[in-house]
Amino acid sequence: MMTISLSNELVINVKVIDEQHQHLIDLVNEFYQSSTSDGIGNACYEFGDDILNYMKAHFACEEDLMRKHRYDQLVHHEEEHDKLLYTSILMLAFPDEEENTPAQFFMLFKDWIENHIKTAGKPLGAYLNEMGMA
Repeated sequence: MMTISLSNELVINVKVIDEQHQHLIDLVNEFYQSSTSDGIGNACYEFGDDILNYMKAHFACEEDLMRKHRYDQLVHHEEEHDKLLYTSILMLAFPDEEENTPAQFFMLFKDWIENHIKTAGKPLGAYLNEMGMA
């Protein structure tokens, strides 16, 4: 069974954000596991709203921290968040379509979060650490 984990390579050293990343990863892992055992429709019904709602809350938290600390990459970060959210809504809303399988959503999310944390999350974490957040 495929899973995503929050390895040390993906930790940004800002406790609130790392905890939220872990919770979001856990939701996606549970969704994928459920989709293989309970079926696509049940997994989307059971986890789809939870994933989308938590994603929105997490993105809002990160963006609020960036505004509060005047992070100069806020707009770019918001654009990345918006793209993932839009794609996730489409994939989870129409799970029976051939291109919107749980495995494809899982891989999209896995690739996105790993790339996003490495290219945008790590610099944000370093910046917030400089601002006194840990």
